[in-house]
Amino acid sequence: MKNYDIDKEKLIVRMHRVQGQLAAVNTMIENDAKCQDVLMQLSAATAALHSLAVIVAREHVNKEIHESVKIGTEEGADAAMEDISGIIDRLLRYEKA
Repeated sequence: MKNYDIDKEKLIVRMHRVQGQLAAVNTMIENDAKCQDVLMQLSAATAALHSLAVIVAREHVNKEIHESVKIGTEEGADAAMEDISGIIDRLLRYEKA
């Protein structure tokens, strides 16, 4: 995440929250918790991961656009658009899962 204008501490806090949620799921499974409760916790962890992915993707897209503008060529713009399209595709695949 070098050279990105992103608050790593906030990302790390979010990751710790997700890890805690997943640890809770593990404990729930070990303790034979209701499926409904396990699914609720899994849903919360999934939403937290998605939110984290969106934050990282947004920062990357911003950087790509700024770099493309700096370069100022059609090739630079095409490369940025290809990269941004790949990010969008990955996020949409994540949504389908």
